[in-house]
Amino acid sequence: MLLTILLTAPLLFAFGLSYVKKIEAIRLFSFLGAAFTFLISLLIFALFQNQSAELQFAEQYPWVMDYGISYFLALDGVSFGFVLLITFLIPLGILASWSEVKRQEKTFYILTLMMESFLLGSFVAVDSILYYFFLELFILCLFLVVTIWGGSQKFSSAFRLLFQQALGSLLLLGGLLYLISQTKLQTGSYSASILSFYDLSLAYLEGGVSIQLILCVLFCGAYLLKICLFPLHSALSGSFDKLPLLGSLFLGIFILSHGVYGFIRFVVPLFPLAFHDISPCIELLAFCGLCYGTLMLLTQNELKKGFSYLLIVSTSFLLLGLSSLGFENYMGVMNYSFSAILLFSLSYMILSRSVEIAAETSQREKLYKILFVSLVGGFALLPLGFIGSAQKMILSGVHETWEILVVFIAILLIIISTIMRALSIQPKEKILLIVSPGILLFLLLTLQPQNFYANWEYSIAYLVENYKNYSQSLIDQDSLMQSISESDEGSL
Repeated sequence: MLLTILLTAPLLFAFGLSYVKKIEAIRLFSFLGAAFTFLISLLIFALFQNQSAELQFAEQYPWVMDYGISYFLALDGVSFGFVLLITFLIPLGILASWSEVKRQEKTFYILTLMMESFLLGSFVAVDSILYYFFLELFILCLFLVVTIWGGSQKFSSAFRLLFQQALGSLLLLGGLLYLISQTKLQTGSYSASILSFYDLSLAYLEGGVSIQLILCVLFCGAYLLKICLFPLHSALSGSFDKLPLLGSLFLGIFILSHGVYGFIRFVVPLFPLAFHDISPCIELLAFCGLCYGTLMLLTQNELKKGFSYLLIVSTSFLLLGLSSLGFENYMGVMNYSFSAILLFSLSYMILSRSVEIAAETSQREKLYKILFVSLVGGFALLPLGFIGSAQKMILSGVHETWEILVVFIAILLIIISTIMRALSIQPKEKILLIVSPGILLFLLLTLQPQNFYANWEYSIAYLVENYKNYSQSLIDQDSLMQSISESDEGSL
């Protein structure tokens, strides 16, 4: 029942907000709802067994029995880290944006708590239709936030984002429905469980078109549309900087988390050989996004706009790591995704609550300035910081000299850009106090990374081992079919 409580807690607080009238009480009640959800995730963290790849805290109840759809929730190492990090960041985001929204505050915070619940649901749902249900509800709430609080171009930005997400949703739904139909053909009964998908035998033809390749293209296309990878980034760059702080945080967290989760949960385990075939195309897109995002980041003067291009760079790093299969590389992808979400969120909170430096500053303001520059510089340069994690991940999967050179140039330019931006602004005192728990968490991860990153080590090892076994079985099957064909030709 813990996972159900985790998902329903924000919804109950959102419902309770409809009876709260005063603005300060609305903000406080929203913070209490997010804080209570975080306490539940801490309880899950205390009970979670990190030395196991098995699903934990499983809850399953029949829903649509004729088609094998059920209310099936569970956690493993891959989803656990994202759940804990999201519940940790949302209360900080509410405090950081305490007085930012000036109209329809109640509606805004109701949508905030609903988005938290639905985003968490997409990580703990094991039934594929339930996963799709949570994912689309989150997108719908995000669309409403863009529509109401998205600035002067809010309607065009909102419908451009909705169109891209809807197109990705159609591709994803088509792939999921086909997999559910295959469970009926191969096992005799329908099942929408993601676990049942892993047992399916999907035809693969090396060097040719097969059902595994078609499904792989469908799922990859769906997730590339949803995470707004270059050249599909216009919906992101057009809406990100116009949103309130919490809206931008949710959009950034969604892109950086589902850019990994969708591929690790669906694409790689279901279509490993087909993904290996198309990975050069994904790698090319990622390198183009890396170069484009870095150049746009360097030439962008607006801070919030610059962060949208930082998201493009981060997503490109993630896909570069995903394009090369292997345990060390996928551990690097997960580590980088976790640290990037944390560092991105904290940095964005600080920068969005900062002011331009005046010509003359007091000694106290200079002290805060030094602290902030050190903080941002640490984010860029520390081994488990934004750049260090990306460097380790990329170099574990990229072998061509020119590729390594591009990565190092991008890293150098991002470091320069990050420090220069920090030198041009003055953070407010309150925001540094608000994000201090996140800074402490980052320092803890830097000093003792294995204490937390070990939570998904067994799940990643299980994923890679299953990929090897599945690949070998298909190779053996192809060899058997080839030998049968040769023997038939010889008999003729």
